[in-house]
Amino acid sequence: GDSDLVGDASSFPDWAQKHYVNLYEIGVDLDGLNPGDNINRIKMVSLVVQAMFDGAEVGDIAEMKELFPDVGDLNEQQLEELWVLVNYDVISGTGEGKAAPWEPLTRGAFAKIMTVAAGTQVYL
Repeated sequence: GDSDLVGDASSFPDWAQKHYVNLYEIGVDLDGLNPGDNINRIKMVSLVVQAMFDGAEVGDIAEMKELFPDVGDLNEQQLEELWVLVNYDVISGTGEGKAAPWEPLTRGAFAKIMTVAAGTQVYL
């Protein structure tokens, strides 16, 4: 079945399995996405970019490090994904000059990211 396609989809609640499979089928990297775990800000950035902004151009990564001094421990892919959402005005940080990538994502931040991303989605 579908759970064979994506490995551990069977550990997701029934209502979530089809969404997990859909993300997998559009090429979203689900590594480390466990159904019962909370999500941090940088994982949400990655999921949104892969699902909605795949193929978007990436700018100067050094800008991310200047704009958000707390992103020094992110890898290159994470910095690129962060750059995409900042560039398309989907996210702008915490308001304190931080990206806070490893902090948990609040429901309010999730709602903002999803509604803004859906309104500015790039079809490539």
